[in-house]
Amino acid sequence: MMSRRARIRAPRKNLTVDADFESSWPILSAAIKEIHRKDASRLSFEELYRTAYTIVIRKNGKRLYEAVKAEVRAHLESELNTRLLPKYKGTKLNKADDGKSASSTSSTTTLASTEPNIELLTVTLGVWNDHCICMRMISDILMYLDRVYSREADVPLIYDAGLSIFRDVVFNSVIEKEIYCAILGLLRKDREGITADRPIIKSVVSMLEYLPDTALMGKSIYIGRFEPILFEDTEKYYQDAADNLLVANHNASIYISRTNSWIKDENQRCNMYLLPSSLSRLQLGVQRVLITDRFPKVLAIPENGFKHWIDTDQYQDIKTTYELYQMVTSTFDVLKDILQAAVIERGMEINQRSIAALQAAKQARSGGHNSTEKGKGKSDSQSPTAIAIQWVEMVLTLKEKFDKIIKESLYQNSGINQAVDNSFAEFINKNNKVSEYLSLFIDDNLKKSLKGKTEMEIEDTLEKSIVLFRFIQDKDVFENYYKAHLAKRLLNSKSLSDDIERSMIAKLKMEIGTSFTSRLEGMFKDMKISQEMMIEYKEENEEDETVKRAKSETPGTPTPETKKGRVDISVNVLTSTFWPVSVVSSQVKCNYPDVIEQERLRFERFYLKRHTGRKLAWNSALGTADVKVRFAKRVHEINMPTLAMIILLQFTEMTDPVGLTFEQLYEATNISKPDLVRHLQSLAVAPRTRILRKVPMSKDVKPSDKFFFNNKFESSMTRFKVLAVSSSSKVETDSEKKETLAKVGQTRKYEVDAAIVRVMKTRKRMDHGMLVQDVISQLKQRFKADQALIKSRIDNLLEREYLERDPDERQIYNYLA
Repeated sequence: MMSRRARIRAPRKNLTVDADFESSWPILSAAIKEIHRKDASRLSFEELYRTAYTIVIRKNGKRLYEAVKAEVRAHLESELNTRLLPKYKGTKLNKADDGKSASSTSSTTTLASTEPNIELLTVTLGVWNDHCICMRMISDILMYLDRVYSREADVPLIYDAGLSIFRDVVFNSVIEKEIYCAILGLLRKDREGITADRPIIKSVVSMLEYLPDTALMGKSIYIGRFEPILFEDTEKYYQDAADNLLVANHNASIYISRTNSWIKDENQRCNMYLLPSSLSRLQLGVQRVLITDRFPKVLAIPENGFKHWIDTDQYQDIKTTYELYQMVTSTFDVLKDILQAAVIERGMEINQRSIAALQAAKQARSGGHNSTEKGKGKSDSQSPTAIAIQWVEMVLTLKEKFDKIIKESLYQNSGINQAVDNSFAEFINKNNKVSEYLSLFIDDNLKKSLKGKTEMEIEDTLEKSIVLFRFIQDKDVFENYYKAHLAKRLLNSKSLSDDIERSMIAKLKMEIGTSFTSRLEGMFKDMKISQEMMIEYKEENEEDETVKRAKSETPGTPTPETKKGRVDISVNVLTSTFWPVSVVSSQVKCNYPDVIEQERLRFERFYLKRHTGRKLAWNSALGTADVKVRFAKRVHEINMPTLAMIILLQFTEMTDPVGLTFEQLYEATNISKPDLVRHLQSLAVAPRTRILRKVPMSKDVKPSDKFFFNNKFESSMTRFKVLAVSSSSKVETDSEKKETLAKVGQTRKYEVDAAIVRVMKTRKRMDHGMLVQDVISQLKQRFKADQALIKSRIDNLLEREYLERDPDERQIYNYLA
């Protein structure tokens, strides 16, 4: 069976539908005119589409494309002449500018101050909206033209071509500048709180966004032409507004508040009817004008600027300033500088006030005033101890103030906090008495000021002390004073609580380590061991007394010792390496009365029996005694220093009515003359404690003076205390300060030696510069090591053959095992 082969034949040309361009274009042209006249209801879009289709397939796409553009251009030129130009008022950006845009500040000032041509904007938007509708309809007719010709020829779609024609005919005409002027005028009205037509602004902005800018491919007229003018006009507006505000109200608070409102309003305005792309650049310009350029001068206004806010606790203004500055910087250098200057200024005022108070107290003590002024000076001047405590309290109050500012207004910014702390450290360490002052403050609180306070209040006070302690550079000097004050509290039983004392030591240990607190803990250990030892001693004495009574012929008959009255002693045995030098080296030689000497020897035998090989050195200058004294009218129980008790006991069995001279008391007691004078002044000169009678009566004690027991002494109190005459101030004098620093300097030599040896023992071989830096780093928690001191100690260790210089490189050290 044979199969027939299929044949494919070319289609015949349909000459009946062939239509040339000349005959088809008039149809399309008439239709486009009808569309522009808004009379397209009678048009058959299907027929028009077929007509355009026929033209394109007949290779007349280019002619059709250009003809449509010419038709649209002609219509827009007509619209420009008939509808737009009559509304044109002639506002220009720049008289000499006939181009696309203007960028000079003077030109934007002129256009922005002109009344906006709202009517031109309204008509332009009408023409624009009509044009867009017409171009959509024309695009529907010429859909095949876009699909075939536009793609092949790489030309814009007919709708996009229509937008370009609108730009060239309408927008590139004289009305462009007046449109910009009208928009900026409306914006200015809106900024000034005057009612502005916001919808029309948004519509014009939308038009500018859709119109392409030939100068910048891919960007719209809004971005390429209008934004630069918008930014410039905005900056100029806020420059003028800020300057006018500062002239009218030279007030930082008002400026900060208004700036905050301006920025918030501008952000809302941009989000409402400008493009999102404008927001960031607009913000940068406004922030630069209002914040970066003007804040430094505004905040420095002396009457009501940043420093005034600090003084008057205007935390909200400070917070607002921080929030605004956060928009332009992450380092806050301006705020840091202001805060640091404020801290140092106030800190130096505290230092100067303390110095002036100390000088006034010194003059009051030296009697530099006349009699009238002297009495006044005594009432007005403070004791150096009170001045020291007041200085610490003022510094802590200042620290609390700035901590509150940082917490409530500056969002606890770490950089600002560190800068403020550096400023505190700077002015605090300019007071060369800071270590002593802080130790006195702690001493005062741990003795009496914390009495009656809750645990939280006590903890808060201790934490404040630690805050100030962190700022001190020479912590070894503080350690010296703290040990001395702690020793007096422990030996005189002045501390409120051992738990509070130990809590304070624990806090110091956390800050600087065990090397700082090991001796302090050793002092507590000595006191605890002494208490336990005294219990054993008293129990042993009671057993001995019981045995003696049992051996006596008549039971209950008192021994010779009990007839006189036993002396009950309490001894604190101190380890010399734990306690401060002031305690260890303050031993006073004296002759004890027999009854005291017997008890002293008894305790010494008891102690050495348990601790062989040790030696006790008695220090009566730090002790106290409770003595019952019978006077003519009454028996009093008196607490007095041990040396005062030794002097008083010289008068117990004295029958000589002529009394004892100063020289006789000196020979009998062997107390040093300066100490003897002090205690005689306490017993015979002090108005409330004249247990002895001095002849002749005067403030000063002379070798020729005589002393008698004052049997007529009277006091309203059964129990009272005799205080040793000494300076009422616990603050060191200049000579005492110099001596303390000399002792600290000697201790530092040993610490530097130890640090050098530790470093070299680890490294074995090291360059001089690196060794110095490592030693400084190791000692920075104790004190700020001086390079000259380190060098001298290196030389000393070289002489003692702990180190040696490298034979080839003199700057290299080798460790000698």
